[in-house]
Amino acid sequence: YYTSGIVEAYEIILVILLLLSFLLMHSKKYCLQKLRAVKIPLECSVIFAILLTVAGGEGTAALAQVVNSGYFEVFLAGFLPSLQTAVIRVAVAAFDFVLLFLLFAGWLYCVNSWGGVTVLGFREYMKQRSLLLRLFSGISHWLKQKYSKFKEEMLHADLSGETNKTIFRAVAVNFLILAVMCSMWFFGWVALVLYSLILFFTLRKYVSRIQDQYRKLLKATGAIAEGNLHTTVEEDLGVFESYKQQLFKIQEGFRRAVDEEVKSQRMKAELITNVSHDLKTPLTAITTYIDLLKEENITEEQRREYIGVLERKSLRLKSLIEDLFEVSKANSGNVMIHPVDVDILNLMRQVYLEYLERVEEARLSFRFRTPEEKIILQLDSEKTCRIFDNLFTNIIKYAMPDSRVYVDAERIQDAERGEDSIRITMKNMSAQELKVAPEELTERFVRGDSARNSEGNGLGLAIAKSFTELQGGTMKVEVDGDLFKVTLEWPV
Repeated sequence: YYTSGIVEAYEIILVILLLLSFLLMHSKKYCLQKLRAVKIPLECSVIFAILLTVAGGEGTAALAQVVNSGYFEVFLAGFLPSLQTAVIRVAVAAFDFVLLFLLFAGWLYCVNSWGGVTVLGFREYMKQRSLLLRLFSGISHWLKQKYSKFKEEMLHADLSGETNKTIFRAVAVNFLILAVMCSMWFFGWVALVLYSLILFFTLRKYVSRIQDQYRKLLKATGAIAEGNLHTTVEEDLGVFESYKQQLFKIQEGFRRAVDEEVKSQRMKAELITNVSHDLKTPLTAITTYIDLLKEENITEEQRREYIGVLERKSLRLKSLIEDLFEVSKANSGNVMIHPVDVDILNLMRQVYLEYLERVEEARLSFRFRTPEEKIILQLDSEKTCRIFDNLFTNIIKYAMPDSRVYVDAERIQDAERGEDSIRITMKNMSAQELKVAPEELTERFVRGDSARNSEGNGLGLAIAKSFTELQGGTMKVEVDGDLFKVTLEWPV
């Protein structure tokens, strides 16, 4: 039976099934290769197909030998003696058919699993179905990650920190490579020469890259030293990357210092101009009226009028000088603070009552919205009174007549400091358009009217802010169109 051609016939049938299946796969109606059931790993289908090819041929020969020898008929007749001979032959034929069907069906199953190539393409099919390729890709990906990580550690070693770990890894990798080459006997010398050449060119490239990074860092440092504070380095500086960050911090610090210096010089120039203007105005008036008093033909009524003007101008000059000294001492920190228990809301109302007559003359309507409870703070009562005095004076001078002024107070919880604070807000509509930046309104000799036609010396808000900050509070000025808003805040 083994030499009668059964094995060859079996193999020919397998080849015919293979060719027919691949021909049918080009038909749109044939879809067995697209079924989810045949999506098995390539290695499993190949092993199964080899088993079917090698063992299946000999199995069919053995099956023919056993069937033709009458073994199954004798076995069934002895096991079921009541069965007729014709029925036994049918049963044996059916059994024979089932075994052959399973062999060829298994082969067809393998062939259709390979048919995924016609659907996915060879490359995608191998990527999805091959276990070995997946394993190789996983190992390759892992090795690439390790190599990239090792390369990044070498190229971005933090020279300011501990480098023993990086050096140890480099030595360990080199040791493993040399150990492998030492185990190759004579061929190890060849591998050593090749490894030395590769190592030389790799180190040369590495050193060249570090030199290039160093030149970029040196160029950026030189540009900053020459005054170019907008120099940027977008390239990766490798081992100098940490120094690049520090360089940018230095650059930003220089930029802020220069901006502050420019702002300071501008403020000094404006301060000198404003002081000169505010001092010159009353001095000019005093000089003028003194000359008028020297005249012999003036009447007693004129003399009293001139003396009254001199008194007002001298008091204004005195107030200006005192305010100037006050804000200078506050900015230098030479002001003595004597904290006592102060009911901040009651103090604010008392100061307002002192200005009630001027409020009515300015035709303003104040709206107070404050809590009923007492808010006791450790403040200097005199300095705090001066804060509210300056704020109410500022509102009366610059608020639009026949308008409302809102004074709100509320107790808020500060999540950052974990304590409560009292926040007092004053809002009014300005009579004139505010063309000054909010942060500049608290500077010395800065007024809301740039023409400087109104009374005052521009020191009120500056003194209020200085006294607030000296007592641990904050003062913020905001401008929204013609809306002027001052916010005071102290921790309770």
